This record gives sequence, structure tokens and C-alpha cells, in this order.
Amino acid sequence: MAASMRNPVVVILGATGTGKTKLSLELAKLFHGEIISADAMQLYKGLDIITNKATAEERAACKHHMIDFLSPLKEDNTVVNYRDQAVPIVDSLLQQKKTPVIVGGTNYYIESLLWRHLVNKEDVKRAASQIQAKQAKFPKLQEPRKISGEIEQTEEAPVETSKEELNCDKNVKGAAAASSLSLDDDKLDVSDDEYVTYPSKDAFTDVSSEELYKTLQEIDPELALRLHPRDRRKIIRAIMVYKLHGVRMSEVRKAQREELSGPSVSGPLRYRDCCIFWLQCNQDVLDKRLDDRVDKMIEMGLLDELIQFHKQYNEDRLQQGKEDDYSTGIFQSIGFKEFHTYLMLSDADRQTDEGQKAFKKGIEDLKLATRRYARYQSRWVKKRLLKRQCREESLPVYGLDCTDVSLWDDNVSKPATTILTALKKGEVSPIPALPFEEEHVTQFEYNECKYCNVTAVTQDIWQKHTGSRKHKNNVRRYKRQMLQLTQNLDAHIQHGKQKDADESKS
Repeated sequence: MAASMRNPVVVILGATGTGKTKLSLELAKLFHGEIISADAMQLYKGLDIITNKATAEERAACKHHMIDFLSPLKEDNTVVNYRDQAVPIVDSLLQQKKTPVIVGGTNYYIESLLWRHLVNKEDVKRAASQIQAKQAKFPKLQEPRKISGEIEQTEEAPVETSKEELNCDKNVKGAAAASSLSLDDDKLDVSDDEYVTYPSKDAFTDVSSEELYKTLQEIDPELALRLHPRDRRKIIRAIMVYKLHGVRMSEVRKAQREELSGPSVSGPLRYRDCCIFWLQCNQDVLDKRLDDRVDKMIEMGLLDELIQFHKQYNEDRLQQGKEDDYSTGIFQSIGFKEFHTYLMLSDADRQTDEGQKAFKKGIEDLKLATRRYARYQSRWVKKRLLKRQCREESLPVYGLDCTDVSLWDDNVSKPATTILTALKKGEVSPIPALPFEEEHVTQFEYNECKYCNVTAVTQDIWQKHTGSRKHKNNVRRYKRQMLQLTQNLDAHIQHGKQKDADESKS
């Protein structure tokens, strides 16, 4: 008896430059599918070169979703916004018996679709109910204190912040008010059912990261140990959930995890019938490929695209009387930061030696940033997909070697087709999935490095930092400075003693 037909959700991921778009088009055409982009930068209209979008011909060949629909001048997207728009598209395609093909390089967008790990109103309500049940059983348990207006000052020492953070915090009220935080309810981004999704920037414009983190330490010390002091978005969201519902985010997370049969880094699965293809490439080959791609982007007119957008952005910003903000939206795309110095020059200055020097540096910085991002994407797959404690909430990942593009059909297209065909028939794939690796449990531990102005919230990050060349050099430099200061002090003391002795003799 033939196995029943299935319709798994297809996910194509991998480092930038591995051919994800090519494979997504092939599979979508072959298996009656449509493509859902999971790239945070491709959501924005225009800027096709810097975001490396599918071409007009490729989009005409197969229907694409979640691409080219937000204004880069006016809108800033969040992973919650993305999830809320993309999940209904995936569900609709499944109902139509079409194959959803999710493809992109923003891995946490993909994760938000596959797992229900983002906190939602049901999680908050479940946590609140559990707290109420405990309080009913044990009346002496103290209720979590709701935030009303200002948070009381404490004697807790202020959190150290780096020079970079202090420079980023415009309109800081001062460290003296580090534990006093007042929020305007009218500026909170709250839906009709009073569930907070993500905060309005206006509510926290005048609040530094230091103030926010101290507030979180007060209301939810358990979560504060797990977040970096400069992770503003998560800190603000935790504060808002507590302010609106009197529920600590750490309690919400616990309630969410209770749905699972075991520990999981991403929460319960949304789609259990899923096939993940991971495009893998030899690192040296990929580095060369990425460098060549940057050169090609320059040839295609990347600089003109950036200059034109930068001009439009500043014109729009000045008309609205806004300060420049290069930390959100499309400006998070690799390319803007690397060419910032060049973009800030006038047309005439760009033609000077200094201008050309800034241009060449921008190219090298862009290549370096692209290579680093590709490595990060690969590490994410290993950490979030192959190293999972809860196997019941894990998904099979099939590796495809795209190192040699001349062997694309044999190493990528045909294996992917074979695997997906078997899964759609309800059969076991003749090509095995990659084995799960041993899970490394993260140990949270707060440490501050006085030598480097760095904060680490896990043992792994702290050990990596203290073992780094930069840290060791800073320690040696600090010790030399301390030794020099000690020697200078000793010399000063000896000089004073000698002077006193000479004066007594005279």
C-alpha cells in the first residue's frame, strides 16, 4: 500500500553566496511551490544590489513573498512583524497543497517561522495564570511588583558601559538617574488586547542602556543575567511586559518551556513536517567567491545606489526634523556602515585622494564584513539546528556541498530533488540527514572586563574574550602603565626625600 502524500515545508539556508536563490527557484518550479524570503533586508523596496535580491526575471519565473514591500525611508521591521506576516502565507500555501519554500540568510527570521519561540500573548497569559495559582496555593508568596510611573532607586552599583555604548546613547539623562525610569503609557506600542509586541522607540528615546539594564535587574534579575546590558530591544520588551502585566519575562519563558517534553533552545515546533537544506561550501572557496561578488556589486553600481539612497534619506530626515539614525532598518545591511565615511563626503571630496582612500577602504571593509557574516551564518546552523537538547523539537537538516559550481547538478540539485521527492511520498530519504552534534549547554555568567570595556553574559564568551589577543595585549598595556605609574611615584617619593634631606643639611 502506497504511503500517503505529504507536503513538507522546505527551508533553504546557508551562508551568503552559496546559491540559496538558485536552489529555491529549482525546487519551487519542480514541486509546485512559492518562495517566501527570509531576508531582513530584502523586505525593503529598492536597493536591489546591496540586498542581493532575486532579479525581476527570477521573480517572474516563480511567485515570491515577503520581498520588496517596505519603505526603507519610513519603516523599520522586527522579527515579530515578519513572523506575523509570513506565517499566514506559509499556512495558506499548505492549505492550497503548494510547497512553501523558505529561503534567506536572516536565520532568526527562519527560526521564528519554524519554532514558536517568540513570546506571544498566550505565553504571557499562561505565565500569569501559573503565578496566580501559586499565590492561591501559597498566599504568603509575594506578588511581583508592577511598575507604576517611576521605579524606586536602589543602592545597586551602576552597570559599566563601554565608550561605544555611551556614544550611541543620545539624550542620556545621566548615571545619577540610573535606577529611576519613567515611562509614558501613551507611547507604548500595545495592541487591542493590551499585549505588548515590540516597543515604540519614542517611549525610550531619553533612556540610556545603563538605565534600562538597571531597571531589568530590579524587576527580573534572573533574565538580567542572561541578557547583555546593551541588548536594548529585549530589555525594553521585558520591561514593557512586566509594566503591562506584572509578569516577569523569565516566568513567561518558563511557562513556554513547559509545553516541551525536554529542554529546547527555540521552543515548540510550528511545522513538524519540514525539510531543511543546508548549502555548505569550503571556507577558502567561499571567501574568494564573496570577494568576487563584492567586486561585481561595485561594477553593477553599488556606490551609486548607496549615494542616491543616502541623499534621499537625509533629505527626508531634514524635512521631518529628525536626527540621523543608522542603527535600524535598512542601515543594518552590510554596506552602509562600511562606506559611511565615503558617503558623508561631498561629490568633489570623493574625487580627491582622501576620497579614493575612503572608497578603497570601504571595499575592503565590505569584503571583510561579508566573510565574517558568512561564518556567523554557518555557526548559527550548527548551534541552533544541529546542537539541540530536545530531539522531539528538532528538524532534519540535509547538507548539500556547493563548493564546486560545475558539479551543482550532481551535488546540489539532484540530491535535493531526491530527498524532497521521498519525503513527499512519505518515505524515508535515501540520503541521510546530518547527525546531531553533542549539545553544549550555555552557562550564564556575568563578567565585565576593566581592561577592554567589554561585558560578557556567558562563560563561553568570557573565556573566548580572556583568551583573545586583544584582551592579552590590553592586560599587558595596563600592567606596563601601572608599573610606569608605580616607578614614577617611587621616583617622586625618593626625590622628595632627597630634597628634604638636602634642605635639612643646609
